[in-house]
Amino acid sequence: MGLSLISAPIIAQTLGADGRGVLAGAFVALQVVGWVAFLGLPGGLALQVEKRAEVSIAGVVVVGAIGVVAALLTFSIAPILANGDPRVEFGIRIGAGLLAFWGLGNVGDQLAVISGKVITYNVIRSATLVFPSLAIIVLFLIGQLSLVSAYISMFLGQVLSIVLGCSVAVTGLRAPNRASIPWRFSLRSWFAVVFDSVGGRGDQLALTAMTSPSVVGVYAIAVTCANAASGLAQGVAQASLTAFVRAVKNGAHVSLGRITTISIACTAVAGAFILWVVTVFGQSIFGPDFGALPPIVAVLICASLLQDAWKLRVARDSAQETAGKLAIASAAGLAVMIGVIIALAWFGVVTGLTMAAAFLTMCGVRLIVHVALTALSRGGGRWSARG
Repeated sequence: MGLSLISAPIIAQTLGADGRGVLAGAFVALQVVGWVAFLGLPGGLALQVEKRAEVSIAGVVVVGAIGVVAALLTFSIAPILANGDPRVEFGIRIGAGLLAFWGLGNVGDQLAVISGKVITYNVIRSATLVFPSLAIIVLFLIGQLSLVSAYISMFLGQVLSIVLGCSVAVTGLRAPNRASIPWRFSLRSWFAVVFDSVGGRGDQLALTAMTSPSVVGVYAIAVTCANAASGLAQGVAQASLTAFVRAVKNGAHVSLGRITTISIACTAVAGAFILWVVTVFGQSIFGPDFGALPPIVAVLICASLLQDAWKLRVARDSAQETAGKLAIASAAGLAVMIGVIIALAWFGVVTGLTMAAAFLTMCGVRLIVHVALTALSRGGGRWSARG
């Protein structure tokens, strides 16, 4: 994510807000579909293997079949997702084929993080977080950076990630025992993932469908800055999933207080520094097209603080296979964000800043609802401890 702070200004200076917006629009739809299409099965299958040494072959087949359907559907609706921009439409259609293998790759990704294979997991993540940034930096240095070459770099990063994930899945799904498809946990988890994924990228998806690529480009750079601020906190959350799974297996109590404080503090410190840099040097670093960047970055960093606490709750509840409260909280947050976006469109004030505010509202509502549901379950309310 640190490298993205180097490659982001390079892209911004070379391609401008319009070109950066085209890149964002071409990939955000694929990410959302990849996250929501597979009914929560990748996580369910990975937990089967790690916690009970069993696997559902039928579940693996279903994941593959869903991938093919998702690829065909995304290819078909690309013109709608692109808001009539032929460059974005072409990028979505080229990338749609990746969805056929996306699910199996996600199974491998989940297996790596749940089983605590940190090096393997980081190698998979580096394919999309490190490789494209390095490629863009190199292309810039040799004078070959363009919209097409930047797209190819990001596309190849996705290809590499999926190939690595699939290889881990093929070797990791060789459990000694056979089991049925883990529908109960997977579908409950899926609802949370659907709402989280649409909420987590729905802001960019809505901007792509409702505004110009230049607006999307400024917003995409702001998202990059906010993600970089929360990089360490995201690592803490992912490492915590392994610890939570082991704690559940051993019957130990899982507490979030201390680790939540650490995560939020990390993001707050990094975010304050990044916001200062963007505010003082933003247009010098990114170019004259990005004058509106500082307030958007500020709002998205505030949203990242709320997301830090949320991701730890997702990790804990996933380890406990109790996804009910996650789904309800995620649905509430997404419903509020959709309502805000509809209101923004109605009054004609859809901008990067107002969309960031809608995203922040979603993060806050989602966390508040989950905290309330958890308190009710512990207090003997009508919500069961298993969600």
